[in-house]
Amino acid sequence: MGDVRAEILSDSVWRLFAGVALCGESQRLRRTSDRDALAAILFVATSGCSWLKLPPDFVVSAQTTFRRFSEWSDAGVWGPFYQAVLDAATDGDDLGSALASIQMVMRRSARRGHSKRAGPTNHSPADD
Repeated sequence: MGDVRAEILSDSVWRLFAGVALCGESQRLRRTSDRDALAAILFVATSGCSWLKLPPDFVVSAQTTFRRFSEWSDAGVWGPFYQAVLDAATDGDDLGSALASIQMVMRRSARRGHSKRAGPTNHSPADD
């Protein structure tokens, strides 16, 4: 399958996310990288798989992926992230697939909710 993370999350889109979402975050040590978690979130949102069906190609667990999704949803990063990618796309970058992926994450966040008490489920985004 190759490097799934690289296929889903380009370096340029990662830099935009890091600039929006991680700029004020404390530098706490995480066992799983934020980039791996974001790639997994984008995969779940765009593939239609459930959190618990995340392929083993990802080096992040379903629980960690869902936790980061919840943290970033609670922090309200999806809208500013979308806007940052949209702004970059108007500068000539072909970021259409990234915009579509972020829209799916935003819909999932709005429809499904993101209570920290809840955990990952076998719920598919197609069920939303």
